[in-house]
Amino acid sequence: MDLEAVIKNAGFDLARQRKHKIYRDAFGRTLVTASTPSDRRFHQQVLAQLCRITGTRKHELLAPKKPKRSARKRGPEVSAPPAVEAWIAQTTEDPPVPVTPSPAPAPLMPTRSERKRLKRLEKYEAQRRAKRARQLERLREEVGTLHRALMENEPGHFGATHAAMVLYQCAKQRLGFGDTEIMVADLKLERDVLPLLIVRVSNWFLDFYWNEVRNTAKWSAELPGRSVVEVEVYGAVEIIRDAGGEIVGLGGF
Repeated sequence: MDLEAVIKNAGFDLARQRKHKIYRDAFGRTLVTASTPSDRRFHQQVLAQLCRITGTRKHELLAPKKPKRSARKRGPEVSAPPAVEAWIAQTTEDPPVPVTPSPAPAPLMPTRSERKRLKRLEKYEAQRRAKRARQLERLREEVGTLHRALMENEPGHFGATHAAMVLYQCAKQRLGFGDTEIMVADLKLERDVLPLLIVRVSNWFLDFYWNEVRNTAKWSAELPGRSVVEVEVYGAVEIIRDAGGEIVGLGGF
């Protein structure tokens, strides 16, 4: 093995020589070897050091890659006449293949457990609708009772504030609606805006002035002898209670 040739093929040139030989490559990497071999493993040690410096394997250093042969030059390509090309295109073109549409996949049948679950959901939804209809009917009865009390009693004897507190307690305690609050609304007349008290139960608005249970916070109503007015609910009212928890008043009313 010609060690000097291997080092030179790796790109290293001898920079100087005294007791040791100093080789350097174009990247500034340095290879140091003894000037005279010390033992029979000298060549293997130098090769191992050269592999670590260059990051290549030993067999790549001993058998460097041969340069690839250049591609053989070919003569200029001769194209066929246009008539010949048209005839080739006509004869080689494949006929259209009829495509049969694939049938739609059959719907997957639900499993037994899925069918049971669907039945339970349908039963629950039916029960929920029936319960909501009963609740709405009971609320309409209470709203109608308060509306008649307001219309039949003398002004000041049974006012809107007292009616709102009674309806709130009825929905909260007797009917069991947890999401209940007394809210304030604006009654928009032609030139004036008057406050109204409305009791909200879940997503229903109990309008005991016109004897209606509404499902929106804004509606139109008609006053006796007047044109249509707009009512819009916009905020909750503070409920004032005594030490025993009884309602004694409303903040601002």
